[in-house]
Amino acid sequence: MLEIRPLFLRKETRTRGYAFICMLSYLVTKYIWDRLKVLNIQQEFIYQTLDRIQYIVYTFGKENIKVLPTDYSETQDKILLLLNIKFPCQL
Repeated sequence: MLEIRPLFLRKETRTRGYAFICMLSYLVTKYIWDRLKVLNIQQEFIYQTLDRIQYIVYTFGKENIKVLPTDYSETQDKILLLLNIKFPCQL
């Protein structure tokens, strides 16, 4: 469940910025949920599953190479397919 709490900011622009970020977060969350309803799994589980996709950093001298995993769980594959997300091989 999404929650928002009162926030007291001194400047109008900051209050507007905060409201914009909250609405943007809501729209992204709603989009994800609308696309993934067919999986019949809880929202919290979806976010935990996506959170487990992490890249590995290899360091060679002064250079860092970031590599995304190539094998995903069955649930991760379904989520990525329904959201039409394709990761590059390297970051």
